[in-house]
Amino acid sequence: MENLKSSLKNAPYFCCEKRNDSEPMCPRNEMCILAWKIFCTKEWFQRISEISQKSFLVSILKQLNSLHLLSYFQNLLQTTQGKDFIYHRSRIHVSKKEGKIVKSSWNQMLNKTVEQKMRETLNWFGNSTPWMKANYTILLLQMCSPRLLLTAADVIRVLFQREWDNISEGQRKCSLQCISETNRLFSGNADLSKAGCAPSDLLVDLDVIRDLSSGASQFRDFIRHLPIHLSKYILSMLDKHTLNKCAFVSQHWAALAQQVKIDLLTHIFIQDQIAFLQGSYTRGVDPSYASKLLIPVPKVTDDGKRVRVKNQKWKLRMKSDYNLWTAYQNQETQQIQMEERNVFCGPYNIRILSDTWDRDRVIHYSGGDLVAVSSNRKIRLVDILRAQEVPMQFRGHTGSVRTLFLCEDENFLLSGSYDMSIRCWDLKSGACIRIFNGHRGTITCMDLCKNRLVSGARDCQVKVWDVEIGKCLKTFKHKDAILATRISDTYIVSSCERGSVKVWHLLTSQLVKTLNGHEGAVKCLCVDQWHLLSGSADGLVIAWSMVGKYERCLMAFKHPREVLHVALLFLRVISACADGKIRIYNFLNGNCLKVMKANGRGC
Repeated sequence: MENLKSSLKNAPYFCCEKRNDSEPMCPRNEMCILAWKIFCTKEWFQRISEISQKSFLVSILKQLNSLHLLSYFQNLLQTTQGKDFIYHRSRIHVSKKEGKIVKSSWNQMLNKTVEQKMRETLNWFGNSTPWMKANYTILLLQMCSPRLLLTAADVIRVLFQREWDNISEGQRKCSLQCISETNRLFSGNADLSKAGCAPSDLLVDLDVIRDLSSGASQFRDFIRHLPIHLSKYILSMLDKHTLNKCAFVSQHWAALAQQVKIDLLTHIFIQDQIAFLQGSYTRGVDPSYASKLLIPVPKVTDDGKRVRVKNQKWKLRMKSDYNLWTAYQNQETQQIQMEERNVFCGPYNIRILSDTWDRDRVIHYSGGDLVAVSSNRKIRLVDILRAQEVPMQFRGHTGSVRTLFLCEDENFLLSGSYDMSIRCWDLKSGACIRIFNGHRGTITCMDLCKNRLVSGARDCQVKVWDVEIGKCLKTFKHKDAILATRISDTYIVSSCERGSVKVWHLLTSQLVKTLNGHEGAVKCLCVDQWHLLSGSADGLVIAWSMVGKYERCLMAFKHPREVLHVALLFLRVISACADGKIRIYNFLNGNCLKVMKANGRGC
C-alpha cells in the first residue's frame, strides 16, 4: 500500500520523453495522457462558477462505479471529518430561494465551449482504466476548495453505500479482500465503467447534486460529521420518545439511536446490579443483631436554640469517616439510649397480591390483616393471609381517590379524593360515617394520631381535624401543593412540591423550623420523637433532627430514582424506590445493608 501511495503522489510528474511541441500528448502513454488532461482541466476548471465546478466534480465521482475506488477515496477524504472542515460547513447557508435562482439560470451559467470540454472529459473518463480514474480524481481534488471537498466526501459516502447494498454477501467478503490488494485496484485490463451512458447524460444537474450531497441542503446533519462518541453523547441527552423519532432521520441516525439505547439499558442494568449486590452482600450483617446504644441528639436551651461547642474540629479523611457523630460537629449534644436492630436483613418471602400495573393505584397498610387499595373512585380491601379481595366496596366519592389511611384497630377507613373531600368509612358495613369538607384542592396526603387527623391538599394548606366530630381545628399554609404530612403528639410536619419541609407546633400553631436541602418534590416523611426522614424525587432520603430549631442535615441516603416511601425502625432506614426495590440502610453510618426486590431471592 505504501508503494501504491507513492506512485499516486508522483504520477503527475512522469511524462513521455518522446513528446514535442507539435505533439504535446503521446496517445499511447498513460502518464502523458493524464498530464495533458489535467493541464486542460486546469485551464477552465478554476475559472467557472462554483455550481459548475460542483456539477463536474459530482459527475466524475458518479463514474467511480467500482467498490475498490470508492473505498479508497472514502478513506482518502476522512480528513474532511475534522473540526476545521465541520466548522467550515456550519458557515455555509443555502436557502430554498437561492436554489431556485441557481436552477432557473443553470443553462446561462455554463459557457457552451466549457460545457463541451466538460462532456468530452467525462466521456474520456468513463472509458478510462481504474488506474487513470484514480489518478485523475486525486489531481482534480487538489484543485477543489474546502466546500467542494465536503461535497465530494458526502457523494463518495452515498455512492459507496449504494454500491455496497447492490452486491451479495459472498461478493462483499471478496470485495473486502480485493480492496486491500493494490494490483486489483490498478488493473489495466479491468473496465468497470457502466455501459449505456451517452455523453449528453454524463453531466449531472442540480437535483442530482442535492440528492447525493448533504452539503447543498438547507439543514446541516452535524451529527453525521461528529466523532461517534460525541454523537452518541448528544443523542443520549434525549428522552426515549424523541430518541425513537431520531431513528427515522437516516440510517446513520438509526444506528446511533440503537447504540444509545443499548448503552442506556446497559448502564441502568449495571447500576441496578451494583445496588443489588451492595445490599445482598450480607457478610458482617447479622439478621439477629440487637443492641442498645447511646445516640447523640442536639442539646438546646429553653428557648429552643442549640448550644455550640468551641474549638472542636473533626478531620474527615474518607467518606466512610462520616457518621451520625461527626454530623454534630461544633454542636453540644446529649446522649439518648436507643435500640438498634438489623430488621428485615434476613431471608424473606414474597406474596403477590396483584400483578397488574396501575399507575392510579393508591394503597395503605397499617400492619394488620388488611390492605386498603383504591383505583380511580373504587376502594377495596384485600385480605393478606388469603390473598383475596374482601367482598365489600366503598363508594361515594365523585372524583378519583388520591390517598388512604386504614385504621384497622378502630374499625374505620379514611379516604381523600379529587373531589376535595375526606370520607370516613365503617369497615364492617362499608357505609360512609363522616365527611370532612374544607379543602379547595385535591387531597394528597393524610396522617392520624389518636383523635387528630392531619390532611394536605393541592390548595397549599395543611388542616388538622377532630375525627370524632369532623371539625377543622387548625390550618397551616405553604406556598406550594402539599405532598406529605405527619402528626405526632407535639408536632406537625408537612412537605411540598418545592422541596421544603416545615415543622409546626401542634398546640401553639407556630412554625418551628423550615428544612431545605432537597432539589425535588418531597413525597414522603417519617417522624419519631428525635428524628425526621424526608424522601424526595431527587432520589435522596435526608435525616434531620426533631429537637428544637436544629436545621442541619444529619445523614443522606442516595437512591437511583425517586423515593416513594420511607420509614425509621430501630435505627434502620427502610425506603421504597421507584426502581421497584426496598432498601435498608444503617441510620448511624449510611451503609446499605439490604436490597429487596420482588423478582429476587430472599437469601
